[in-house]
Amino acid sequence: MTSTATFLVQIASVPGNQVGQRKFEQTRYLHELLVNTLVNRDEQSNTKQQITAIAKLVPEHEIVLRSGFSQTAQWGLEPNMFVEIHGDGNLARLISALFGEAFCQDGIGIGGRSVEGQYHSVLIVNSEWENEDERVKFVSKILQHNPNLSAQLDINGQLAFHDYSISSGFSFKDTISLIKSFDKNYSIEEKQMKSELVDRSEYDTLLRLLESSHMRRALNILRHAHARLFSGYACCSLTLPSLSKNRRHKRREEKNDKLERYNRHPVSPSHLCSLILTSNRPCMCLTDDNCFCHYTLVFTTHIAS
Repeated sequence: MTSTATFLVQIASVPGNQVGQRKFEQTRYLHELLVNTLVNRDEQSNTKQQITAIAKLVPEHEIVLRSGFSQTAQWGLEPNMFVEIHGDGNLARLISALFGEAFCQDGIGIGGRSVEGQYHSVLIVNSEWENEDERVKFVSKILQHNPNLSAQLDINGQLAFHDYSISSGFSFKDTISLIKSFDKNYSIEEKQMKSELVDRSEYDTLLRLLESSHMRRALNILRHAHARLFSGYACCSLTLPSLSKNRRHKRREEKNDKLERYNRHPVSPSHLCSLILTSNRPCMCLTDDNCFCHYTLVFTTHIAS
């Protein structure tokens, strides 16, 4: 029997091939608009912030951080959100592939005690931050000192610096010394965490395991919402998972049967019919504020006799 656990899926919104093309303030604004579009606004279920498009696929999920950020040397500074999923590891990977495909991401990270990834070192830093800008500047200073780290704002409002190198000799000693040299008090804690990455090469395979009408509908909704703000269609290199060959063949046969039944009955030649509507409506003029423009609308159709 598959055990149920809690997984934390980190979802960025800026397409992989558009990272760094806009200022962070602009991408953060677009990200927040995207999340507002996707969140279920049902007032009766406001105890949890859920994404309507995946509610049937994953009833037990919740947005635990709507607008955070992460920064790496590879992808730069970008906005993200965290979605908590209650289920098994396969479900967490499937949902990661769904968002990765819809939002044109190079990869989606999953955290949690039950993930299959390896342990890695994490440095947790917290302080009485004055605003978001102060956090971002602090992260930039640390990454200038150690560009191999991956930084993110976690769901508790703390800064987490991850070392994914799995290097046995790695130590945060130099980074901690740098932080202590700053003119401010910081709480610092070292941890070991597990995580895994679902990358682009896995999306298609994982989505085909979940092939269903709910999945295809969710993928279309997420993709369209993302495209409206991030021009996502230009960066989607993978096609929408299609129907199985058997289903496509069955639908083709049903369509051919309908056409054959229709063609058995002779149809009289059709007649062309046009409906013309003429109207005088106010319009903009260069010389006269009270002039009218002549509009003619023509609707044409064929009517069988």
